[in-house]
Amino acid sequence: MIDGQLPSVPLLRYDEVPDFLHPSSPFWFLGRIVLGQFKSISKPFCILMDSFQELEHEIIDYMAKLCVIKPVGPLFINPKAPNTSVRGDILKADDCIEWLNSKPLASVAYISFGNSDFKLHVLPYGFLEKVGNRGKLIQWSPQEEVTNAKFLVDVFGVGVRLSRGLAENRLILRDEVEKCLLEATVGPKAVEVKQHALKWKTAAGEAVAEGGSSDQNIQSFVDEIRKRCVAATSA
Repeated sequence: MIDGQLPSVPLLRYDEVPDFLHPSSPFWFLGRIVLGQFKSISKPFCILMDSFQELEHEIIDYMAKLCVIKPVGPLFINPKAPNTSVRGDILKADDCIEWLNSKPLASVAYISFGNSDFKLHVLPYGFLEKVGNRGKLIQWSPQEEVTNAKFLVDVFGVGVRLSRGLAENRLILRDEVEKCLLEATVGPKAVEVKQHALKWKTAAGEAVAEGGSSDQNIQSFVDEIRKRCVAATSA
């Protein structure tokens, strides 16, 4: 196993490779699909990317040397998107919004444990009874709604690395979880983290707003499709 160094991105450690790219993964076929797409990367006239220019400009600029990249995200906050029941969730999301709305302002920490290949986590005996109404455990979260500011979520994720892909399988003790949780919710570092998050939230909103970088890229893509359709019908 070796680390990978890609242009314009931080060092990719061998144990940070997505699980589905490991041969032993039960979802190995996803890895084949992802890697197979790179064989056809020169065929489309452009590639749409669910990101925005201001967030990853160095990576996007480098990739643009290989093919035409148009970042059009973040799509989940696109103000022009119609109301629809179609969602991108892999599983049906659990209902937790009513519980969230019952809590005081900025009092809830949202901790995601990942999908773990969709295996249910085994909890200690009596854990849910001890937590009571102070917390709520769900299998799959409606993330778009949970992370919306009006639902009063204080922290989106906590800085505890539960594992590093398939290369590590260690127990995270409560002291480490508590330390990271407190660090992310109280004190000067918590203020810095929230300010940083607010900065990028604002930038993301500006990108998808009318005239923003992502909005312009979407319009450019649509204009190109129309031009190609006209050329094809008149040929």
